[in-house]
Amino acid sequence: MIRHNGPISGVACSPQFVATAGYDNQVILWNAANKTALARGCHDHLANRCEISRDEKLLVSASSDYTARVWELPSMKLKAVLGNHSDDVEMARFSPDGGRIGTVSQDGKVRVFSVNGELLIAFSGHQGCAQALAWSADGRKIVSSGDDGTIRTWNLISGEQESLFRPEKVQTDSVVMSSAGLVYAGNDAGEVMRIDGERLLKIKVHRSGIKNLILNQEETRLVSVSYDRDLTLIDTCGMKIIKKIGIPPVVWARGCTFQDGDNLIFGTFGSSYCRLNLVTEEWDFSKVEATDCINAVLVDEELVFAVGDSGQVRSANRGQAGTTVSARDVVAEMGSLCNFITRFNNRIVCGGHLGKVFDALTGEELISLKCPINKAIQAGEFLVLATYVGELAIFKERGGALEMVGEFPVLQNAVKDLSVCGNIVFCGGAAADIALFDLHTLRVTSLRTGAHDNIVNSCVALGGGKFATVSRDLRLKIWCGVEEEENLATPFDHSIKCTSTSADRRYIAAAAYDGTMALYDRETRSWPVFRRLTAAGVSSLTFADGAFWASSYDGNIYRVNVP
Repeated sequence: MIRHNGPISGVACSPQFVATAGYDNQVILWNAANKTALARGCHDHLANRCEISRDEKLLVSASSDYTARVWELPSMKLKAVLGNHSDDVEMARFSPDGGRIGTVSQDGKVRVFSVNGELLIAFSGHQGCAQALAWSADGRKIVSSGDDGTIRTWNLISGEQESLFRPEKVQTDSVVMSSAGLVYAGNDAGEVMRIDGERLLKIKVHRSGIKNLILNQEETRLVSVSYDRDLTLIDTCGMKIIKKIGIPPVVWARGCTFQDGDNLIFGTFGSSYCRLNLVTEEWDFSKVEATDCINAVLVDEELVFAVGDSGQVRSANRGQAGTTVSARDVVAEMGSLCNFITRFNNRIVCGGHLGKVFDALTGEELISLKCPINKAIQAGEFLVLATYVGELAIFKERGGALEMVGEFPVLQNAVKDLSVCGNIVFCGGAAADIALFDLHTLRVTSLRTGAHDNIVNSCVALGGGKFATVSRDLRLKIWCGVEEEENLATPFDHSIKCTSTSADRRYIAAAAYDGTMALYDRETRSWPVFRRLTAAGVSSLTFADGAFWASSYDGNIYRVNVP
């Protein structure tokens, strides 16, 4: 049966078809009339976005395997691979005449290809990731946005950058262009900007970053979606908010598009897409089922607990024979994607996308924040939460309840991971920065920007004030505080997702989004283990019972013994 097994990050519509791109590497084509899956194609890594050509003959998908791919419809036969990227491809879009494809990538470049895969031109300029692009109506220009907060216009006739607009240095993940050349962009401050030449009109519409903007066919309505779990409908004429609609937990705000004048299609954390009627504000979740995708694992006493996109906490016997564990027994349901599961005092807690922390064994809501949570750790008497807005939210238990100590800014962007050594919390961030936070003084004691060349995805404490980090830049670094002690090449060729260490701190484990895992031996300064555990990515690592336990997006947990 054709279905998604991981989050749906991209959606596209045409009169006949709906297409979905997922973190299970799949691109699926659906019959728009009855939501039946027709065919699928696969990438070698996460599929991020997709688009259907106006004549409904082709589909293009953008992937973290460093390619965009062109598929024939409705067979989903591979027509061309758009290579030449040196990092993840975030978006790919057809030109108005359907003869060319524009792409933007984590390598900062904007590229234009023929539909047969020939690279026609590449533009450089963005500092950091190029996140989104839109074509002008005549197909002569492309506008792009990126992490550097700039909106850039590229002229395909001259082959040069035509203009650069920097409203402010705030990451801009979404951009669209009207037929009249008006540019609309959404940034991480929750603002929608309308750019007309040098004129800028800006309105605040969300409490957190805007992940998608969609312009209707008549160009009279603009839809903005955000991780604050709201959809905002905007009148483009007066740039006034018409209405706000809450987004249910199962919906992933990153993927959204108009199906027709009244209906929107959304990606979900389930097996298929969903639909929203803007008039009635009713959601259709037919054929959206829970997936087995695991994001985090806790090895605790006699059981292994796992949680993922479905929000279901599942368990398996810790002593289960073999090197692969399948957590299938449902313990409790949280209602939405969870990024972490950990022990805090006498509780097991989990949470994530909703900004909530739950009792993992009962589903009771314990904490509610304004933004999603990436990680939680126990540090002495405190529960420390890493948030999407660069803050640490710190709680302690009092009278059986979790009481907030405070919210403390530590990094420029999202805090991706935490580790603790004594009273010091080490933070690694999406802006490639690291920081030390003192739990005694509740202050940042050290900050280092540019710690890596890209996102710091994970960190682990090595003892004695030392920490290790792994990054999208494929490096493993060892730090004494925030002073770099070792900068090590790794065997990986795709972004490293997570890291952990053995009990004696001799071995550092790392694993990647392509399902590979490696062990670094600090004594021999070698990599004695490097192998692929799964075709899906590895989401988390932990150490227990003399082995590393790796959770995967395929729904399994893999045990890897140290040498």
